[in-house]
Amino acid sequence: MRRLKLIKKSGFVLFFLTLCLFTLFPFSSQAYATTIVLDPGHSFPNKQGDVDPGSKLKVGDNDGAPGERAAMQNVANEVESDLKKDGYTVVMTKTSTDSYVSLLKRAQIANAAHADLAVSLHYDYGHSFGSWAQIYAQHVGLSRYNFSGNTRINEKTFTLSSVAQKSQDYAQIFKTERGTDEGFTPDVTTVSFNTRGSNYSSGNIPIVQLFATVPWVYNEVGGLNFSPEKYRKSIVDSIEKAIPPSGGNTITATSNCAITLVGNPGADQGLPAGCTGDTAGGGNQSVVELARKHLQGSYIWAAPQPRVWADWNPNKNNAPTHFDCSGFAGWVWYWATNGKVNLPGQTDAIWLNTAGLSNSSVTLTRSIGTKANIQPGDLVFFGSVATTEHMGIYEGQGACGANDCFLEWYTSGQPGRENSLAKEGSWYVGFVHIVVH
Repeated sequence: MRRLKLIKKSGFVLFFLTLCLFTLFPFSSQAYATTIVLDPGHSFPNKQGDVDPGSKLKVGDNDGAPGERAAMQNVANEVESDLKKDGYTVVMTKTSTDSYVSLLKRAQIANAAHADLAVSLHYDYGHSFGSWAQIYAQHVGLSRYNFSGNTRINEKTFTLSSVAQKSQDYAQIFKTERGTDEGFTPDVTTVSFNTRGSNYSSGNIPIVQLFATVPWVYNEVGGLNFSPEKYRKSIVDSIEKAIPPSGGNTITATSNCAITLVGNPGADQGLPAGCTGDTAGGGNQSVVELARKHLQGSYIWAAPQPRVWADWNPNKNNAPTHFDCSGFAGWVWYWATNGKVNLPGQTDAIWLNTAGLSNSSVTLTRSIGTKANIQPGDLVFFGSVATTEHMGIYEGQGACGANDCFLEWYTSGQPGRENSLAKEGSWYVGFVHIVVH
């Protein structure tokens, strides 16, 4: 809802404050859960060699070693279950054995989730379990590139020092825990893609780690005589030793993708829209496009009524002409994603309950007090961390005349409008990013 000082009716004020107090305590413990991204290896069908049009690197995935795809998906599912029982928020880069997710898309999913740690799971069928294992960490200076004759082209180098340090620290913890649980201590090393053929870009860092803006630990183990139970336990123990289940210290950093697509290595900015994972069903930019089309009408508190977004079908000329701030956000996200995102029509019911609203299909991630990595379509909130008073939909570059525009319904009797986050100063409290899997 809009600012409390603009709500005139005392009954509404009492209801609003009561709801804020009710939602604060049940959900506050969930809001700070550490976010782990699990990345089970390989996809189906085989699209190794597919090229990213932005970076020109080969970011396609293949179907893996014999049995690897199914084994890694099963282990990831069990690790997910264990971590959730222990209080972690878990995001999966893929949720079924025979699904396709490119290597670039996997990095985008982790970035969008603002993961505290991403973990890749693989095995190598050329080695035996318990006698071979490797771990790859991110390092500044590692890169991938193509060749034109004997000349390197399209080279993309990992540059995020704070992320790399975290990755290396976590890799050492994984080395110890995996060695104990698997009976063989992995080598923490780098990997070469220089002899893998024309369907691979050359270099020495996995694509998922190269495009990530979060710490990433990439795990390999022997596939012969594979022990899923030992591998599962080693990964769970490694993660829980590395980061506690609450109070995760998410790193925000300038994206490598900004260097590749924007060509401005010195810029301190969030990821451009083309480098972040679009949500299924249209998602981020589709949210903005639909929101821009529905700024006409007049603000009415608690509109539209009933607050059942499916009843207000824009495809049947039944879009609302009256909104309040949360009604606008909820309705737009519902129809921009074909009903896949169904948000409650109250600001704190979203802001204080991102974990409760997340499930296997949708992940909501809250970022407090920062604008780093904010994306078009994200929900922006105003007020305080304990009690928000207003919300809007982030647009980015727009008609507000700045590059931090957002769309909102704010003033009673007036239509929706574009505004700038900078104009709201300290009233801005943070944003919620939504990913549809």
